[in-house]
Amino acid sequence: SWHWGLASRLPPFAASTPGGTNAALALFAARDVVYLQGRNDTCDCNPTTAGCGCLSHGLETTCADELMGRFRLMRGRLYYAQLQAHFNASPAVHSMVEVPNVGHDHTLMWQSTQGLDAIFRW
Repeated sequence: SWHWGLASRLPPFAASTPGGTNAALALFAARDVVYLQGRNDTCDCNPTTAGCGCLSHGLETTCADELMGRFRLMRGRLYYAQLQAHFNASPAVHSMVEVPNVGHDHTLMWQSTQGLDAIFRW
């Protein structure tokens, strides 16, 4: 039962990679991946909590989630930094782009100049 990480059984698409986990990681590192982060995705509370003044769209706020970062933008930055550290990346593995004036809104992300570039650049 895979619940993130590589310590447990991987999902079928990764587990079936010839060469196992290390080969799957090498393939992942070689992919052209763009992580889009909304620069305004900084809500740090769950809207079901009294006093939450922002719309988080279901931000998970368990202790484990909070260890990954207080809000999604922070979590994304930390994830990307960990990728670079894990792969000892120079040049960078993948790329991360922060989209200005966008929070947690997929429509605005894909319609942004940065989102369109990530989808259609050759």
